[in-house]
Amino acid sequence: MENKLEVFRKLSQIDVSGFTKEKSGLTYLSWAHAWREACILYGVDYTIWKDEMHRPYVFDPNLGYMVFTTVTIECDTKEMWLFVMDGANKAMKNEPYTYKVTDWAATNKKRDEAKRGGMSDREAKSITIFKDKTCEAASMFDINTTIMRCLVKNLAMFGLGINIYAGEDLPREILPSEEEAVEEVKECKTKEEVNATWGKYPKYQSQGSAFYIAIASKNKELAEPKAAPAKEKVTEEKPVKKSTEVEPETKPEPIKPKTETEKPNAKVEKPAVKVTKAKAEETKVDKKPEKNISSNTETTPETKPSPVDDTKTKTATDLKAAAGLISQALLEIRDCTTLKALTSIWNKYKQFREIAQFKNAVANKTKDLKKK
Repeated sequence: MENKLEVFRKLSQIDVSGFTKEKSGLTYLSWAHAWREACILYGVDYTIWKDEMHRPYVFDPNLGYMVFTTVTIECDTKEMWLFVMDGANKAMKNEPYTYKVTDWAATNKKRDEAKRGGMSDREAKSITIFKDKTCEAASMFDINTTIMRCLVKNLAMFGLGINIYAGEDLPREILPSEEEAVEEVKECKTKEEVNATWGKYPKYQSQGSAFYIAIASKNKELAEPKAAPAKEKVTEEKPVKKSTEVEPETKPEPIKPKTETEKPNAKVEKPAVKVTKAKAEETKVDKKPEKNISSNTETTPETKPSPVDDTKTKTATDLKAAAGLISQALLEIRDCTTLKALTSIWNKYKQFREIAQFKNAVANKTKDLKKK
């Protein structure tokens, strides 16, 4: 005769997954298969509890029906009990009764109306509408079925199919109907919520079912809006990308005009032409006092205004004006809050695109706006 531990070890190693069925969110093992597997290894005996009237159940008008069985294997006896329940796992009584469940169709309709009326999403989610559902009265068929299920559960106490009952003592919600599951899918806002809803209802996951179609449609709906914003971002970034691409090739060439000892660059030639016109006017003005002084002394070449000195003075004035304009541009870049506004500033000050200070300010501001 084997001890209790050896009996449990052998029976718990038997794979009974091929003999199970799913119903209303619960897994059931056929009593015939369970009894056969136990009897192959051991001599098994069982009894069904009965009252004085030989009724195989205990009944309470408020609580319902309960049945009891006892199984003996290798001189080890264990007892089990189980209440009579309907397909929704509600306790059956001697008369029908109603209970409340969530009416998902009416709830979602009411929540949509509340949102259109100005209510926030969080407040709308607190709205729940219930409907009545009926639990039918128990019959002898239900009691008989429960006794055989109790017998299988009793065998699990010895190890046979015990993995099926893992977690059964934990609180469990009543499995909603497929229609209610579909309404719950429609309420999902993210892919994570859709995946969680999919995992809650393995019963309705058959391909082609209303639940399966609702999940596929919701995933497609959530995937579509994400593609549009990506295109808008690319269009906004295009002007700024050009500036950032040129940045590595920048050289301090625009700073050369500041060295006045050298001759003006080709870029400064245009202001030099304007200076010559102004110089001509200045020389005319200077010639008048020379006529008055000619009676006493003749003007020497040294007293005439030097063209180089006039050019330096004019160039310095232009550089001051340009520096003020660059400062204004830098302030506008600093106060800029969007990529669109930054692009308009880039187009507004085209003359400064080759200046490193201006280009670096645009590039840095672009990075900051992208982070936001």
